[in-house]
Amino acid sequence: MPFQYYEDVIEDLDLYKISKIILEGNADGRVLYIIRNAVDPAVCEKIKSNFYEIMRIKGNHRPDDGFVKTEQIGSSQFHKTGMEYINATLESDADVLNLYQGMSDDVVRTLYMDKQLENFFSQEKISYRPSAFKSHNANFATTRRWLDNGNMSLWPHDDSAQLKFAEQDGYEIAAAKNVISSNLCVCDAANGGELKVWNCRPDDNIRKEFDVLDTGYPYPLAFADSFESFTVRLKPGDLYFLNASYLHGVTSSVENERISSGRFIGYIDNKVVWWT
Repeated sequence: MPFQYYEDVIEDLDLYKISKIILEGNADGRVLYIIRNAVDPAVCEKIKSNFYEIMRIKGNHRPDDGFVKTEQIGSSQFHKTGMEYINATLESDADVLNLYQGMSDDVVRTLYMDKQLENFFSQEKISYRPSAFKSHNANFATTRRWLDNGNMSLWPHDDSAQLKFAEQDGYEIAAAKNVISSNLCVCDAANGGELKVWNCRPDDNIRKEFDVLDTGYPYPLAFADSFESFTVRLKPGDLYFLNASYLHGVTSSVENERISSGRFIGYIDNKVVWWT
C-alpha cells in the first residue's frame, strides 16, 4: 500500500480513525487523519488576532533555543523534564487562557475535539484527560508562528525521542508507545508552509547516528528524502491527528505567516492523555 493519509470534511468525521491512530499508531496503515473545516475560520481569525496582541504585549514564550525558530504562546515539553515542563506551563498559563478571549468554553472544547473524544473513549472505558505531573495538568495547547529556517520552516524530526526527558523524573507521558500530534491550522502561508511526512519511524540507532537521541530534531533533509513521503497543504480550520513518531516537518515559507496550534496525545495503560 502506498504511504498515504485519510482526509474527511467535518460532516464526515470518523472518530474511529482518530481513535485507531491514538490507540494503535495508525488507521489501516494511514498515520495521518485530516479533518477539513473542523473549526470555523472566524474562530481561527480570533485566535490569530489574540495571538498577535499577546505577542505584542508579552513577547515570545520560546526565545531562540538553537532548535526551532518560532514565536510561541504556551509551554513545550521539548528538552524538559516533567518538573521543568509544568513550571513552564504555570508561567505561561495566563497568556494561554487569554488566547481564547471572546470565545465560549464550548467553542474552546471543540478545537481539538475534546468533547467528542472524551465521550467516545468513555464508551470504551478509557479515560481522556490532560497529562499530569505532581497533580498539575499539562498546558492546554501551544500556539506558534513558524519562522523560516532556510530549506524548511521545521526540519524533519520525530516527537518520540523527547520523551526521554520525561523519564528522568517519572512524568507519565514517558510510557507512551506512540506520540500523536493534534494540530489546528490557524493561519496558512501564501507559499510553502506545508506539512510533509516521511515513511520512516526512527529508533535509537538512527537517532544516535544523527546525534538526536534525546531530541529527535533535526534529521538531515537528504536522509528524510530517501524515504517515501507525502505533502499536505492545510487551510485555516483544518485539524489533523498524526503519528508524530514518524519523520515529519514543515516546508519552507519565507513569508512567516503560518500559525498552528496543537498538542501531543499518548495512550498509556487504558488512558489517553495530552501535553504540549
